[in-house]
Amino acid sequence: MAPTLYDAMRTRGLSAGDVVVSLAGHDSGKAHLVLAVDPPFARMADGALRLYAKPKRKRLSHVRPIGRIDDADRELARVASIRDGPEREAAVRSLLAGFFERNDERRT
Repeated sequence: MAPTLYDAMRTRGLSAGDVVVSLAGHDSGKAHLVLAVDPPFARMADGALRLYAKPKRKRLSHVRPIGRIDDADRELARVASIRDGPEREAAVRSLLAGFFERNDERRT
C-alpha cells in the first residue's frame, strides 16, 4: 500500500534505504544509512561507529536526507541476510561509499 500524505508528514519523507546527514549531537555532519523509521525516530548505521546490530536512534528533526541508495529494498535485505558481523558492517560501509561515488559528494 502506498504511503499517505499523513505518513509522509510523520516520517518527514524518510524511509529505510535513505542516506542522511546528522544535524545534531556528537555525530553531527556524519552520513548514515537509515535502516528503519519509527516516528519520531529513525534507526541508522554507518558500519563503522554505529553498527547494523546496534543502530543509532535519532530524532527525525535531527537528520537531513541527502539521497537514497539504488535498489534500497533489495540491498537492505541482502545486508540483513549476512550473518557475519564484520562482513555485514563492511556491506553497510560499501553501500554508503557507493552512494557517495555515484553522487560525487564528499563524506565528512
